[in-house]
Amino acid sequence: MNTITMLGGSLGPYWMGVMKDATGSYWMGLRGLIVPSLAAAALMFVLTRSLAQQKRARVAREELVQDLA
Repeated sequence: MNTITMLGGSLGPYWMGVMKDATGSYWMGLRGLIVPSLAAAALMFVLTRSLAQQKRARVAREELVQDLA
């Protein structure tokens, strides 16, 4: 987690500087940061749904075992 944070903390300002120099505006730099932000949000959505499904399956299995016992 810390490695990802440090990477983002160093690449984000660099990206903004490069885009400011290339376009003369911060707007394109901000637009470029939207893509990784949306990708991270989508990844978290998928992971949390997957973990919730695994938890529901585990609880159902445990209930089945208790009913059979």
